[in-house]
Amino acid sequence: MQTIRMNAESQRRLHNIATIGTVTHIDADSALMRLAVGDNETDWINIPSIAAGQVSVWRCPSIGEQYLLVSPSGELANAIPVISLYSDHNPSPSTDPNEIRIRYNDTDFCSIDVANSQLTMHISQITNQAATSMVLDTPNTVLTGDLQVDGAINCSKTITASTEVTAAGIDLTTHTHSGVQSGGSSTGTPQ
Repeated sequence: MQTIRMNAESQRRLHNIATIGTVTHIDADSALMRLAVGDNETDWINIPSIAAGQVSVWRCPSIGEQYLLVSPSGELANAIPVISLYSDHNPSPSTDPNEIRIRYNDTDFCSIDVANSQLTMHISQITNQAATSMVLDTPNTVLTGDLQVDGAINCSKTITASTEVTAAGIDLTTHTHSGVQSGGSSTGTPQ
């Protein structure tokens, strides 16, 4: 009887050296999670990161997300989550071999088409805060929506408008001037 128990214990430990666990609980404030492995559950273990030094990346796992767990001793108490795995519950966001895609939720994503060198981002709002400046170095920029500028605009080349230009409520192409006199006199202010 003792031999059977030892074999079962050895098999359990061998199985737990590298196994798959499913996230059941998350403590984001402490960067910890628990995973189910079959009928067992790990203790609270660190949420893994792709970088945790001077460059650091945070991504909270999802309940139901699967991870490869490695435990050199075979004890789940010492398990280390190595990498997240796709599953039926959380499938790959793309199957295109030429795409690097990060899905943030059901609508927002960032995609790089490596074959065509093209970046596509779909997100509700972007806030970019640069301490000194931001440079867009491109021969052509297209904005398809309205543009709100809360600071001064300094332009070193021509500004062209295909429709009316309005400044302080005065239209550029249709305004009139009062006090018009022939000769060298100046006109009055625009109306």
